[in-house]
Amino acid sequence: MDQIRLEMRKFSSLRELNGIPARTMEMLNESYKNNVHKATEIFDKLARTDHGLADPIYSELRSLKLGLPVALGAVKSYEIFFGVLGGKGGRPTSMVEEALRRDFGSYEKFVADLKATAIASRGWVALVLDLNQKRLLNVLGDTSVDLAIWNWQPILVIEVSERTIGADFNRDRTLYIDVVLKNLDWNVVESNLEGAMSIHPAGSSA
Repeated sequence: MDQIRLEMRKFSSLRELNGIPARTMEMLNESYKNNVHKATEIFDKLARTDHGLADPIYSELRSLKLGLPVALGAVKSYEIFFGVLGGKGGRPTSMVEEALRRDFGSYEKFVADLKATAIASRGWVALVLDLNQKRLLNVLGDTSVDLAIWNWQPILVIEVSERTIGADFNRDRTLYIDVVLKNLDWNVVESNLEGAMSIHPAGSSA
């Protein structure tokens, strides 16, 4: 079996953001880099671990399997977050705004719910499409693992940890969300939504 090796993606837009200090994005990028390395390390060790020693109380296999979603979930969350940045913000595209109006009542109500969700979170917030309900939801996760619910497809992911909103935003998550929204590329968000809508959810009838 070929060795799984993750490659760090480069996001040139991260140094051109409006209102988010470069040092904040560099810190987040370092966290992303570390998780890429750790996920690759776990894949490497999984390929060599002795499956005959697997045990539910303690075993190397158990530890690696538990660590994998932590590292890989962070990698994917950062990539989605970085991927939607670098735009001009403003109003969403007509397709996205229509979907937000349908499921939240209006764009303004979506933003209010997103901010409240961010305040309640210790790590991440995400706009997801529930593939079974065919409905957009704002959800939170203290870690990226908390966001891993079957048939939730991420449309928009934002890191909202204490270190991110510290001195530069006076620990004000609502201010931070406002700044992030000013840097969104709504075309990327629309592309994510279109991709999600094309997925047939597991466990549902054809």
